[in-house]
Amino acid sequence: MEVSSIDEIFGETAGFFRRLIALVIDGFFLSIILVPLSLTIYGEWYYSATFTPMSFIEIIYFMTLPLLWPGYTIGKRLLKIRIERIGGRMPDFFCMFARVVIAFVFYTFTLGVGTIVSAIMVIARDDNRAIHDLIADTYVRYDTM
Repeated sequence: MEVSSIDEIFGETAGFFRRLIALVIDGFFLSIILVPLSLTIYGEWYYSATFTPMSFIEIIYFMTLPLLWPGYTIGKRLLKIRIERIGGRMPDFFCMFARVVIAFVFYTFTLGVGTIVSAIMVIARDDNRAIHDLIADTYVRYDTM
């Protein structure tokens, strides 16, 4: 059986701007938790590219919310996109661990270069998959429910 398009394999995948806007929305909701926490811990707004208590909360958010709310973060749900595994399955713990934690380590280790490469991949690839999608065997698609 020959497949004529990426859409037949993945469905309609979400592009760069939709994913970026979802990330900004998630950042807004995370800031509701992180800003008061930072003020309490540090006495000021503190954010670092290295691992901090704030990073731990971000990792927990991006790793567990798509497990509890299959494939969604708040931003993704509002924009009607979701994370799925190849084959249309919902993400499991190991998948989300790879997608979030291993990717976080990779992006940190590459000093942000990996993040830029991932953004270019989402723009340039037909399946709109970033490095963390390839690591975790996932993709982000428009919600069909």
